[in-house]
Amino acid sequence: SFRKKALDPDTFDDAIESGTVDFVNDFNDDVTTKTFEYEVSDSNPPPKKAKLAYNPDSTSGNTCNKNLRNGLSNSYELAVLSEPNSAENWIDYMQSFMKPELPSLDDVRKLHERAMTAMDDLLYDERLKVTMTLLEAELRFGTPESLEDSFSYAVQRNNPLEVHLRMAALYSDNQNMKKAAETYKLAIKKFKNNKRPWLGYLEHLYRNKKFEDAATLISASFSSLTKQEHVEIIMKAASLEFEFGEIERGKT
Repeated sequence: SFRKKALDPDTFDDAIESGTVDFVNDFNDDVTTKTFEYEVSDSNPPPKKAKLAYNPDSTSGNTCNKNLRNGLSNSYELAVLSEPNSAENWIDYMQSFMKPELPSLDDVRKLHERAMTAMDDLLYDERLKVTMTLLEAELRFGTPESLEDSFSYAVQRNNPLEVHLRMAALYSDNQNMKKAAETYKLAIKKFKNNKRPWLGYLEHLYRNKKFEDAATLISASFSSLTKQEHVEIIMKAASLEFEFGEIERGKT
């Protein structure tokens, strides 16, 4: 049947030759319909609409649009069409254009736009995961200016503290310790009464053997956090001492 064949990337094009597929443009609600002969029966139901967040008739020459128009049968496209609210599906698709040997940042950006259009607005965590994949692509393949623009976008559209902390971790994962420290400091400045940026930066310092800076940070945190949170900071520092520092110092 159509449905069975459509799930198989190798036979998707053959399947639609015997059915009807509506491509819905989310930007203006126009519908482009391709109709073919199709025999409907109880065991062979009519095909459903496939909802796309781009215009299949675009002649802009955009690389991503060309790939999408010509590659509707690939597994990534089928995955995002069948489960548009799945961050994992969008991330897999975006990462297929982030291979070091042949990256395509324009394609990653276009897919991010599609994901933000297709995903439910209330799926905050899922949407943020997709946006962080864009930031990773900008960090690896973009310019400082394009990264800053995407970071500003992410802060405006998501939980600002969460974006700062994840961006700092992303810098750290990519061995850019200077930018990681700057981002943690910025998060502390903006959210000084929240323990999370203090704890995040504290761990960053211990992992990079910056023990004196860590001690200074602990003292500085006391003027911004509650007494209960002071205890959490001290307990976290002791744990980090055992893991990255000196056991005897951790005991004290």
